[in-house]
Amino acid sequence: MKQALQFVRGAVATKDLCPILTHLHIYNGRLQGSNGRITIDCPCPDAINIEATVPMGDFVKAIDACNGEPTITIKDAFMYISSGNFKVKLPLEDHSNYPRQIPTEGTKSEITGNFLQELSLLQPFISKDASRLWSCGVLFKNGKAFATNNSVIACLPAFSFPTDVNLPDTLVNELLRIGRRLYCAEADDNNITFYYEDGAWCKATLSSLDWPDVSRMIPDDITGIGITEEMRIALSSIRPFCPDAKIPVIVTGENGFSTDDGDKSATFGGFVLPTGKYRAENLELVFQYASEADFSKYPKPIPFKGSMGMFGLMMGTH
Repeated sequence: MKQALQFVRGAVATKDLCPILTHLHIYNGRLQGSNGRITIDCPCPDAINIEATVPMGDFVKAIDACNGEPTITIKDAFMYISSGNFKVKLPLEDHSNYPRQIPTEGTKSEITGNFLQELSLLQPFISKDASRLWSCGVLFKNGKAFATNNSVIACLPAFSFPTDVNLPDTLVNELLRIGRRLYCAEADDNNITFYYEDGAWCKATLSSLDWPDVSRMIPDDITGIGITEEMRIALSSIRPFCPDAKIPVIVTGENGFSTDDGDKSATFGGFVLPTGKYRAENLELVFQYASEADFSKYPKPIPFKGSMGMFGLMMGTH
């Protein structure tokens, strides 16, 4: 039971804007959680004789407090959970009111290659800008996967779906949290479901495909400056001394890295870079994943490349 609860917990809403979505749905020997954006459903042999929709938070606390598998009974719209001297009574929601989801019925494709590793590399580049929802996900198109925070774009050669899909960040986060091998996906125009070998599945609404044609922007190869560990140390050393903590800017040039001038400032030399100015958080992100970058392109976007065939672009500032 605990293992199955751990699997579905990420899809259950934690706020009560729609109370039913804060509940766990137990049916036909399965557990289902849904927050309206993503649904996770898995088999649970310990729940084979239970039909109930119970508050997820309290249910998890009760199961965690049990020593071993609990005894669960349903009576008069309440669930009773007991283990040794420990007993809990929980109210149940009307079972028929739960908006039970079913898997997507569409085009199936077997998941091959390093799909989860591809998602893991691109996840840090996903935007959190709600005004550009298309950027809050990973776009799979023509055998490549793209992610952008609207200042940095990263691209990988990746798994190829039968059609273009934009996986929302909520789905990406849950697939990576679960971390189990996926064996196939099924998608229609609006939804996608990923399946696991034990019959569990994860479903979400696809994000908009209204991306700009970023594939034209990103070069297939670059000749730039190697990103060294010394540069990474230099960047992390001076970042705390940016005079504007809300808009931290790093300057590159003959003296290596420096901050803008202000009440506090810092430099870290020992290497020479082409002159440029960049948001510190973007430099840190690129330096974490890039092995090479062409800083000579500034003030145009800076091309970079990294492991697993990653290529990308980083915007500078002025």
